[in-house]
Amino acid sequence: MLRTSFMYDGTNSEAISAEAAYTIVNRDWVLTDSDAYCQGAAAIGEAVFEHSTMGAVPVTVTIHCDKNGNIT
Repeated sequence: MLRTSFMYDGTNSEAISAEAAYTIVNRDWVLTDSDAYCQGAAAIGEAVFEHSTMGAVPVTVTIHCDKNGNIT
């Protein structure tokens, strides 16, 4: 899950916080790295999950707020 807050002034949007949380329900997977950060009008969550047979699987989630205040 990626949780974020945006500041919108009627013209521009800016991501001001980002927090990521992960729930692993299959014991074959392990979270090996994670980060959540803001970049302009986007909040980005990145994680690397490791599977016992498939190896490392990187995942990136992005939430963006456009210039009209719409979340995409």
